[in-house]
Amino acid sequence: FLMTILFPLNFSISKENNSVKHKIIDLYKFYGLTIKDNLVYASSVTANVLVKINLINYKKSFLYDFDVGWKKSYAKKENFKSLHSADIINDNLFLTFYHTNKVIKYDEKNSQVINFIKNTELEGPSQSILSRDKNYLIVSEYHGNISKFSLDGKYLGSFKKILEQNNIQQPHMIRFDEKYYYVVDTKSKAIFICDENFNVISKISDDEIDNTIFKNVSFQAPVAISFYGEKFIFVADLTNGIIVLDKKLKIICQLNGTEIKFKKKIFNIPKIGNAYDVVLHKDNLVIANTSEKNLIILNNFIQIIEENI
Repeated sequence: FLMTILFPLNFSISKENNSVKHKIIDLYKFYGLTIKDNLVYASSVTANVLVKINLINYKKSFLYDFDVGWKKSYAKKENFKSLHSADIINDNLFLTFYHTNKVIKYDEKNSQVINFIKNTELEGPSQSILSRDKNYLIVSEYHGNISKFSLDGKYLGSFKKILEQNNIQQPHMIRFDEKYYYVVDTKSKAIFICDENFNVISKISDDEIDNTIFKNVSFQAPVAISFYGEKFIFVADLTNGIIVLDKKLKIICQLNGTEIKFKKKIFNIPKIGNAYDVVLHKDNLVIANTSEKNLIILNNFIQIIEENI
């Protein structure tokens, strides 16, 4: 007598209670995150504040409140509203104001505003970074533009025509490595991989990613990207939470709702709503959990990924 045992074709998923160690910091609807050493700078468009949080002891300090407190008259005079991002360039903070089209250069150490940029090319600025040629690049989401400025704030030109030619419609943020710039385009539902002049080399979109395991996961509204070396790519998507890919662009897990889903295992996490930014601090994942008005810090997250892929 020969018994045949049939195994299901689909992998079974473990649904045991696997909670990820984490920290929740309830404060505001945060939109932009920047890491420096053991600190995260978190900015809020709606609250119009900048908060610095120590990621070791979670102590909070408020660097800015442009509606009350710090240099109130100065803030009113220049109409600083909707603080979108705080970006660290050469030890100075660059603050982008989304609805009032300004960028401040601020010396945090000496508590001093050095200068600020106002330009017709700045419409809905969402991020500023230091380019490889040591100039400032300012991303203007509303204007669909990336502008270049010198270190002293002189306007050097715009990449708008090149972006339009390459069908980059709504750049929200830029990251870069030793070779390329990565432009997150929310409207195009893609991350464009570009050279230093923003000519498109390739892109990361639904056409390129491998969603064999996660067939229902796609880019709907990508707003941020971060990297863990050359191993993992983290994409914050306003609809689909945090999507994690490997270097071959295969989706290896998704963080959405109250779960992290891997191929064979599900972990429980605090609820993720609209995730507006994601950064890494060592092997911990820091998420701007905008709709829930908090930051979520998932401890030892890289280890969790490596143990479950």
